[in-house]
Amino acid sequence: MPRLQEAFANAKRYGTQQLNVLAGILPTGADRLAAFATGLKNLRRVEPLFTEAGITLLLENINTIDMPGYLLDTPTRAAELVVAIDSPSIQMQLDQCPAGMMKLDARAERKAHRDRIRPVQTADVPGRHQPGTGARPTQEFLSDLDVLGFGGAVGLEYKQQGIIEECLAWLPREARG
Repeated sequence: MPRLQEAFANAKRYGTQQLNVLAGILPTGADRLAAFATGLKNLRRVEPLFTEAGITLLLENINTIDMPGYLLDTPTRAAELVVAIDSPSIQMQLDQCPAGMMKLDARAERKAHRDRIRPVQTADVPGRHQPGTGARPTQEFLSDLDVLGFGGAVGLEYKQQGIIEECLAWLPREARG
């Protein structure tokens, strides 16, 4: 918990409104349900501090291919923890790439968990490169966000392939922030 307390202090200091909290990697042989219960207990303990400060904690799905043993390896597991806590101060950050790496349809995950997701991140699968370099329907995923009335941030978290203009060619210049 010291790292979370330090993150809280820094978030307050810098006016951060959303803070990504990584659930962690399960040690070999650890019980997933016990780890979930511990995460739930810890988040419930700090939730009032974040609520009072107006800071939203974000739980992110990360696939077990890139991070073996990660507790919240699917959007559904992240959503289960968010639902169990039942606080507007603890929400999800949906990452399209890890969902794809777990062979999940990020578009369906977005729809299933729409009320719990604040920011989203996108990158193509495989390789976590810019949209259009892999097999995921990134344009459709982003269009779905518009159709669903998504008002949150969309992060582009990918390993660039080529020069920056090539990496952003899929995104019209007027749509860049």
